[in-house]
Amino acid sequence: MVGQSASGFEGSATITGGPSRALQANPAVTHFRRAINDGVHWYLALLDAIGLWEEPRERFRGQDLQYLIGGEALDWLLLADRLCKELRQHLPRPELDALLFEGRAPLPLTTEEFRNRIGPLKYRCFLNYFYGVTVEQALFFALEEEGRRHVVANGSRFDFDPLHLDLYGAREQDLLEEFARDSRRVDAASFDVRQYDAYTYFLFKHRVAYCLPPRVASDTKRGLAELRKQYTAARRPVAFAGRPDGFLDGQELDLMTKTATA
Repeated sequence: MVGQSASGFEGSATITGGPSRALQANPAVTHFRRAINDGVHWYLALLDAIGLWEEPRERFRGQDLQYLIGGEALDWLLLADRLCKELRQHLPRPELDALLFEGRAPLPLTTEEFRNRIGPLKYRCFLNYFYGVTVEQALFFALEEEGRRHVVANGSRFDFDPLHLDLYGAREQDLLEEFARDSRRVDAASFDVRQYDAYTYFLFKHRVAYCLPPRVASDTKRGLAELRKQYTAARRPVAFAGRPDGFLDGQELDLMTKTATA
């Protein structure tokens, strides 16, 4: 990529063809391989490789992979999975699966150590994804569950419009149409997981722009509480992926809000 962006990735070039990335001189992949060969713990080597990664998206082994949503939200586990595909045979499968599928890190790093490994700009992009996708989905789930409890008639269709109007200031169909126009996406019925993540981040930015800051903060805290509830129900440690200590502070929420409204 060419040129530095405020989000920590550069430009918006898309790799659309040519030899596979495994055959190219990719600094991140090269570092990852060398570090493993030198005896560095694979998780530390992976985080360092993420810090060296440049492309916001690429076509890899027949798949279109979008690591950076909206130019500012990093799906770091998708990128981690892509990097680990290069050296999967040299990595401990149980630890790798725990990281990719459950967000369980094999080493007890602090937030500062994690941030230093991937770099401050990519860490900001990580926070954008964490708040704008992971927490936003948990918030919507919590409010939907609450709304369904107030539906009187069993089997009646749940109306999502009041929920969308309250959170985002527009009806669901209007939001879907705006998202489709802005991103040239297909209709919601054909969303895949990555497209749904992009739509969730789009909704998150709508919420931050529509609601007053105190409401944004309280709703985000509610999303965090729901996420912790889900982790507890699944008997997972209440520490979020990339956040081994599970600690979140007000400064991060302020940073996230500023990014979303920029």
